[in-house]
Amino acid sequence: MSSTPILILLTIVGCPHAAEISHTLSTPIGSEAPPSFSISPAIYPTARRNESIIDDFHGTKVADPYRWMEDPNAPETCQFVRELNAISEPFLAKAPNREDIRKNAIYRQEFLKHGEKGEVFLDSNDLAGDGTATIRYVGKRDLKWSPDGSILAYGVSKKGSDWLTLKVSASRHFLAIFTAPYPE
Repeated sequence: MSSTPILILLTIVGCPHAAEISHTLSTPIGSEAPPSFSISPAIYPTARRNESIIDDFHGTKVADPYRWMEDPNAPETCQFVRELNAISEPFLAKAPNREDIRKNAIYRQEFLKHGEKGEVFLDSNDLAGDGTATIRYVGKRDLKWSPDGSILAYGVSKKGSDWLTLKVSASRHFLAIFTAPYPE
């Protein structure tokens, strides 16, 4: 495939790196020298294998020799991570775009994790004493809210039934306003 159309397009739109991109696109994979950085596999820490852990999935035995790593707070896991970090941190410190990577990683990690505990608004387990109720949509795709958000209409089916009971409730305190059978 020729890179000429791509180079022309990049030049037209004013890409400052058009020549480098063109070189990358036109250079066969594996024809350039490898990057000047490398980490020898010999310096990596050896992870302990526990061959005694074998799961049986419907008659198929599957070994899981590194299950011990699943506990992120276990001393052995923490030590292994520290040893890996000792190798990777000096390498990553040399990356010219390290700050961009760090900002992007922090951006992707920052979401609401802390604060006040949420309040359960509607729990299907509370709708039937035996826990067999399912909240169902009213209409094609969604629960139905009044325009001001003060009233909610939803369907409840019990014990896997296709029949719904239509419920209309005041959302502020979730007081039942209306209940009626609603055929699906």
